[in-house]
Amino acid sequence: MTSIPYACSDPWLLLSILVAGAADGATLDGIISVGDAINHAIFTFHEIDGGLARLVAGGLVRVEGARVFPTDEASRIFARVQRQKGSMLTQMDALRKKIGAPAWSTAHDPNQADPAWSLATFSTVDLDRAYTNHERRSR
Repeated sequence: MTSIPYACSDPWLLLSILVAGAADGATLDGIISVGDAINHAIFTFHEIDGGLARLVAGGLVRVEGARVFPTDEASRIFARVQRQKGSMLTQMDALRKKIGAPAWSTAHDPNQADPAWSLATFSTVDLDRAYTNHERRSR
């Protein structure tokens, strides 16, 4: 297990990053779009900000400018998960177990800000722009 206090939304974010841009890095627009396709939901600011901070600390992603790249370790974990087949939700749950993140429950709200886990790479303005772009593409 890990000492990183992953949130239940972190495997969703990690899978979105892996799918959105494993080679060229994932943009915020790509993360939002893929995340919606996986979970039929839109990331909140705190899910992205805190999630990126935890995933960086856990050695699973790195951020370079406006792009997020999965690390070799995250790619290895994902390759093992993909061999198990199954839906994206099945893969997300397998990633959850591999990184030691908790299952979703009403006891933990990943939408609450935690100042200890903030990467501050993207702003709320960046996220609003990504939401707008995603909405336009979804029409």
